[in-house]
Amino acid sequence: MDHLLDQSGSYAAVGHTRKDLQNRLDTVQRSASVNSDADSIICYVTAKLEMDPRFFFRYTILEDGSLGNLFWSDAMSRCDYRYFGDVISFDSM
Repeated sequence: MDHLLDQSGSYAAVGHTRKDLQNRLDTVQRSASVNSDADSIICYVTAKLEMDPRFFFRYTILEDGSLGNLFWSDAMSRCDYRYFGDVISFDSM
């Protein structure tokens, strides 16, 4: 930011403040973190599927590339459903 200020001569000529720049960087970093978390969970459930043929998952990706929904069920939860006839689910959003 200091370099831009030196080159332009004033804050008005730069077109944004130091806080504007910081806010934009924070937004980009949060977005990258969310996408990284989504990629990590998709890798995790894919690996679980390779270890457990009864493991099942489905997910959706939103237009912005973020994870929309994720559903998974492992072999134990399928056995529990067969035994109890019910499930427990939660929404973390």
